[in-house]
Amino acid sequence: MLLFGAATAVQAAKKHKHKHQDQLPSYKYKLLGSFKVKGRLVLLRDNFYYVSGSKAIYKYDKKGNLVASNENPFDGYAISASNSCNHIGDIDVFNGEILSARNGLRTASARIFR
Repeated sequence: MLLFGAATAVQAAKKHKHKHQDQLPSYKYKLLGSFKVKGRLVLLRDNFYYVSGSKAIYKYDKKGNLVASNENPFDGYAISASNSCNHIGDIDVFNGEILSARNGLRTASARIFR
């Protein structure tokens, strides 16, 4: 589930009091909404949410509508037993292309998915 407007890091930091806590800025966050997505890692770029799952990539609009997906992003790349891929790593978007680390048991390398 994608939560936007939430401040889980700030909430976690408040549980652990720092000796200079009173000198830190104070922010208040309000959950504005949420919607379910098909992956785990989420990136917001160009007013779209880009989501990566273990071996798939999804694109959602800001209302939570799935607008594009690629459930076979490794097609066309040489993947063998010695150069296996077990999941998609961190993603980024540049010039309309999704950049991702292709993580395997023994290797990791950058791949671009269009």
